[in-house]
Amino acid sequence: YYFYLESPNSTSGNAITAWYSSDDVYDGGSLYRNHEEITGDIQFAVLSQINIYDIANHFYTRLLQDVPFFIFYFSFISILIILLIKVQFHDNKSS
Repeated sequence: YYFYLESPNSTSGNAITAWYSSDDVYDGGSLYRNHEEITGDIQFAVLSQINIYDIANHFYTRLLQDVPFFIFYFSFISILIILLIKVQFHDNKSS
């Protein structure tokens, strides 16, 4: 496998971070920095920050892609909630 990491337009607080270890943890692998092999390995995780506006926008976009499914799903969840409330109310009334 070959992994290439570059982020020329990064800004502080919005950049790629890779942790370096001078230990060679991954046998058989090689680490290069600026096209030169160095001893050690890197570790990275893919993370992203998202705000409520992005979540709502994504949900709305997905909703528009499959309106019939959303209507079915929303109806099913609504009926399930109503039934659970009725069962809970009935159990409380019986006690």
